[in-house]
Amino acid sequence: MDILFVVPYPELEPVVQEVYEEYPEKDKVTVEFKVMTVDRVREYKMEREYDVLVGRNFTLEELKRQYPTKPVINIPITGYDIVQALYEAKRIYHCRKVGIVGRFFHMYQYEHMEGIAGVETSYHPVGQEHDLEYCVAEAMKQGCDCIIGGYSTYLYLKDSPIPVVTIKVSRETIYNVLDEAVHIAEEVKRERERSELFRIITQISNAGIFYVNSKGRIEIANSEARRLFPNVQVSNGGGLI
Repeated sequence: MDILFVVPYPELEPVVQEVYEEYPEKDKVTVEFKVMTVDRVREYKMEREYDVLVGRNFTLEELKRQYPTKPVINIPITGYDIVQALYEAKRIYHCRKVGIVGRFFHMYQYEHMEGIAGVETSYHPVGQEHDLEYCVAEAMKQGCDCIIGGYSTYLYLKDSPIPVVTIKVSRETIYNVLDEAVHIAEEVKRERERSELFRIITQISNAGIFYVNSKGRIEIANSEARRLFPNVQVSNGGGLI
């Protein structure tokens, strides 16, 4: 079983590697870790067939767009991650107001961060990747003297006068995501084995065999079933085996 784990930012790669090395079921799967922004994901050509893909934010959406038939798991941003980034911005840059740029949680949640972190905030959700410049400009217009966001936000602002802090992912989150990816990969493998077994059985059988889904539609019919019932209708995606 193979998993492609797109690491959101370079500093996280050694942490992800450590979590993987300590993962009790790591022998079940092969995990390839790649640090890639959404631009690199668009250009990336898979070197082998992966069972499960893992990404975050725009990278996640691009993986879903390119590989719509594959399971894609999200690396979530938790409230804890946001608060830690706010603390870091306040401690390092002594900022008075922090702009949160990205799409990490629902609008109502960020308002509670101010009381926890002790710093004023404003939330600027990025609708599409090209909206990043607009959101940063809006944050600065509203008096933000520091920005926190994902790695794309960091790359955009790293050479600018306004300080930027990357919202980091906790080890616990990485472990949970890895665990979910492994279990989904196992299910993918089991489904592939069931499909292959069914294919072999129907090919060698002299009996007419139909596979009917939960909606009562015929998805698969073997050659003998087609011979006996030449007018049978197979639903989209199904076929003759």
